[in-house]
Amino acid sequence: KAVLKVKPTDKVTKDELFSIRDSEPQFVILDTRGKYVSVRGSAEIKADQPDVTDNERFQFEVIGDNKAYILTNRRKYAEIDGSKTLVATGDKPSAPFTVHYEGNRVKLQAPNGKFITVKPNGSLLANGDGSDPSSSFCLTLDNRPSIFLRGQYGFIGNKGASGRLDCKKAKQDVYKLECTDGVYSFQSQEGKYWGVDGDGAHQNAGAKVAFHLEFPQRSLCLIKAVDQDAYLQGEQNGAITAVGKGENKNTLWEY
Repeated sequence: KAVLKVKPTDKVTKDELFSIRDSEPQFVILDTRGKYVSVRGSAEIKADQPDVTDNERFQFEVIGDNKAYILTNRRKYAEIDGSKTLVATGDKPSAPFTVHYEGNRVKLQAPNGKFITVKPNGSLLANGDGSDPSSSFCLTLDNRPSIFLRGQYGFIGNKGASGRLDCKKAKQDVYKLECTDGVYSFQSQEGKYWGVDGDGAHQNAGAKVAFHLEFPQRSLCLIKAVDQDAYLQGEQNGAITAVGKGENKNTLWEY
């Protein structure tokens, strides 16, 4: 912790210089037994906690291609030790983990090419081939209770009385982001939710509509409409449709 002071000065020195960084996504990770992944105990990262504190929040420093360095609240990076156990001992990022998105669940592939599995005592080992049910985890984005999004043509916002979503706005609209069991919903300031119909995306739904989020690139996400099994895609005319089949410049959204 530190104190930021404002004082009059005629000269800019190193004390008046600041570095602006992206706000990396932070996640809470839940295993198939309902236990949260944590560094609450020793340096070992384990899935053994029934509730969430700062020790159960992990920052994913995404570098691209679904790869990310995982940072704990102790400012230590996750890595694999000699026994293939997941530990928080890295002082700097070394080798990234690969996140495999599977609907509202993910699998984490360690730098050694093996998938993370959970032992009965909660220890996390990089020794799986991805087929073990314990390799499946639920990620919940924790540091974006409100969100606004921008595509290559502009910000996402309400088009007007129609309630249609427009992706070429000059100014952003802010939405409440809610997540339950890895499924997300977007709520407008008017209390309505995002939805998708034959004409594209809108914010007229009276109840939550399910979306999945993926984070393949730094500060960029994919939004998949669950009912349509397709990604939201921005068009040059401002329309947003659920027709995307994968990652491309029209389906990536800066958040």
